[in-house]
Amino acid sequence: MNVKEAKSRWHVSEKTVREYCKEGIIPEATKVKRNLKNLIFEEWDIPDIDKPPARRSVLVKYMKFIIVINEGAKPSINRSYSEIKKIYKYLADSGFITPVLFKKSINDSLRGVHITSLGHELIAKECPNVSEEISAKISANLGVLNSEISSTKTINT
Repeated sequence: MNVKEAKSRWHVSEKTVREYCKEGIIPEATKVKRNLKNLIFEEWDIPDIDKPPARRSVLVKYMKFIIVINEGAKPSINRSYSEIKKIYKYLADSGFITPVLFKKSINDSLRGVHITSLGHELIAKECPNVSEEISAKISANLGVLNSEISSTKTINT
């Protein structure tokens, strides 16, 4: 769909739709060149998805919760469980985090969930002061892909 179609479907302004695309919270959105009466212009081509549940800053905040939960903290999240579930489902469906198996507690649900490289890119866009070093070693073993990832993260909020 295009920006106008997304605007009417999501009940937001065209500016908001463009911001969603530009900010990267719709990872599959791409700019395409269109030709209209010999005028060439770029337009967003947006996948047929539901409206993102939150702005980039909020999505990044919820990804940071994953980091602190996996480090052993038990943060309190001030939203209803259904709202939180909707945000994490969107993050997983969009490829920002690994899939979430929802349990009674959101903290238990997020233990073992990881942020993908796409998610780290979104965090870097929102928080340019985040420093991150990731080294990855990938090896093939008889056609089976094994991977080891070691990372060091410093997150400034």
